[in-house]
Amino acid sequence: MLLLIVIVLCGAGFALTTRAAQRRDTDTVAVGAINYAFAALIAWALASLSEPAAAPETLRIGILGGITYVVAYLFLLPSLRQKGTAIAASVMQLGVLVPIAGALLIWDERPEIIRAYGMVLAVLALPLLTLDKGVSRQALTLGRVMVLVGLFLLNGLAMLINTWFHTTGLEGQRAMYLAILFSVAAVGCAAAWRTRPERKLGVKEAAWGALLGAFNVAATLLTLYGLDLYPASILFPITAALTLAIITAFAAIAWRELPGKIGWAGIAAALAAVVLANM
Repeated sequence: MLLLIVIVLCGAGFALTTRAAQRRDTDTVAVGAINYAFAALIAWALASLSEPAAAPETLRIGILGGITYVVAYLFLLPSLRQKGTAIAASVMQLGVLVPIAGALLIWDERPEIIRAYGMVLAVLALPLLTLDKGVSRQALTLGRVMVLVGLFLLNGLAMLINTWFHTTGLEGQRAMYLAILFSVAAVGCAAAWRTRPERKLGVKEAAWGALLGAFNVAATLLTLYGLDLYPASILFPITAALTLAIITAFAAIAWRELPGKIGWAGIAAALAAVVLANM
């Protein structure tokens, strides 16, 4: 149970730290680059203690995971700015439907009826979350819709890639896998930062980035360990539901980020969808 609590706190910490850095007018792309670089340093330090050289599969999946992580982060930033923390987090948690869909299409699994209800709820939740005007109160446009859909798909793909690595049987290379993943993500985010016409890199970006990186590497590594102890049908719904509850409550109380009626309906549907789809 302690492991589940720590996973939840680290997952909520990542989303809330990203939003907090954004609210303090930092360069959040620079924060992201430092986050991945700091997470990579931690992972390389852990890998150097006992792990062997990376197997080809570890290298391949790690590179793909790193690309997915950094693109998902770049989609998260405008989602947080436009919709607020609770709605963006709900869209991220709905990403769990992507690995489920992967199991249906790739491994020809058949869902139980209750999981099918969860998938139907997810189809309902995503439009509701999209239609809510969020904290920016801006009108809905095709571009904003595509950002949310991209966040949903990319975060789901990141979950699918981590699940893929877990099925390889390379448990002894977890830290190496994360070292490769976060190194690739750091390079990608730094490259994105370099393309920005106005960019900052100072003490604030370094501090927020280091904190974000600690949450990031801890959440990812502990989730991989959690899959050893709990079936995905227990781990994912519990951590997703509690993470979303903490994020929503904190954002509402501390920042007064309150979704509209449509947004609250979408959050409730997303919460139910995540739980049912994993049962």
